[in-house]
Amino acid sequence: MTRQQELSRELNARIPYKRAGSLQNIFRQHWWFYRVQGNSFEASSQLALDMMRAEHPDFVPLIRP
Repeated sequence: MTRQQELSRELNARIPYKRAGSLQNIFRQHWWFYRVQGNSFEASSQLALDMMRAEHPDFVPLIRP
């Protein structure tokens, strides 16, 4: 399995997607950006959340344990 496939499975297992254009999907895109750079799941989630909250302060992502 390639690294991209592993990351895709991790993303889909832990961060559910919503309808196209939703804040949750934008959060997933930001998470992907940071994760492929080698950050951990937690660090990528925090960086993506920080980016989202800059424009949407009340945003709360759905993240599975």
